[in-house]
Amino acid sequence: MKTVKTFLTVVLSTILFATAGVLAACGDKPDPAPKTYTVTANFDPEKGNIALDPSSADHKYAENTALTVTVTANTGFAIETFTVNGTETALGAGGTYSLTVKGDTMLAATFTESAPKTYTVTTDFDPDAGNITLDPSSADHKYAENTVVAVTVTANTGFEIETFAVNETATALGAGGTYSLTVTGDTVLAATFTQTEPVPASLPDTWYGTYYRQTGSDIIVIDEEGLHIDEEICPVTVLDSIYHTEWKGVDYVLSLNRESYSYGVFRLTSTVDNGATEINFYEADDSGTFDQETQGTWYDSSHKVTLVIGEKSVTWNDAELPIITIGTDYYGRPDFYVLYEGKVMNIYAFGNQGSSGEYTLDCYIGSVRYSFVKRG
Repeated sequence: MKTVKTFLTVVLSTILFATAGVLAACGDKPDPAPKTYTVTANFDPEKGNIALDPSSADHKYAENTALTVTVTANTGFAIETFTVNGTETALGAGGTYSLTVKGDTMLAATFTESAPKTYTVTTDFDPDAGNITLDPSSADHKYAENTVVAVTVTANTGFEIETFAVNETATALGAGGTYSLTVTGDTVLAATFTQTEPVPASLPDTWYGTYYRQTGSDIIVIDEEGLHIDEEICPVTVLDSIYHTEWKGVDYVLSLNRESYSYGVFRLTSTVDNGATEINFYEADDSGTFDQETQGTWYDSSHKVTLVIGEKSVTWNDAELPIITIGTDYYGRPDFYVLYEGKVMNIYAFGNQGSSGEYTLDCYIGSVRYSFVKRG
């Protein structure tokens, strides 16, 4: 019996040991590998892109991996469609989409060509002083976004570049007056120039007309052909907006005064005697009429001269005088010019109205003064 008990004890111990080994082996078995799926992206890289974060070189992702998908269009294109496994899907802000991997997935995007943004590039400069050129040029001043434009600023003869600005910001120019502009918005290019020497010029058309000299027989005509003095063309130059001409070997500054007179006074001021010599020419304008107070018969008792003034006529001792201008002085008194023996004569009101209620009209011929009073 002892032998049998010993055998049973050995058998039971062996069984328990084996069972414990099996149980121990079952407890040490590793977890199974996670399932993986393939996520692929289909797009035309010349038009746009689909990016995955995190990325995977073999396109494999473990189940339940969270991916951020970003769809972007290249310049000149726009996103047309985005699909997940063939189903069109909306994208969020910035072209993003959140994907949780549950199986093999195909992401696809298509793109459509879009019109590029355009901006206006304008130039501001004085063409008489210089120029701003753009390469490439544009007839309507429109340029596609990110276009590179070569800007060249040049000064005309007698001028030099003073300032250059891009959208009112002073900007340095490179060699040869160049600047490279990348168009990213509406742009104004502005240049100013400084005149360094006199240049040929034309007088403003507001100066056009015929002018007579008061103390001589010279006549000035200004028209589109230029400045004529006694039918001779005198070249005009300008420096710092001041006009010059040379007449009879003397340099003169030219000016036209229309503010202090009711008629134009064209003045030549010599530059060789510090402006001491001034020659006035009076503009021919007989379009007005003499006021009623001026009209009538005037008489100079000292020289026995009769002056008759009509509505648009002047007679000197029965000789009709051509009218150069009809006007008034600063105080609104009669002040006009007539042509007498080839010279311009100024007839003007002297002093205030007398007791008779009329002005005294005075004029000079050479050094001789004539004073007229109303006769009737």
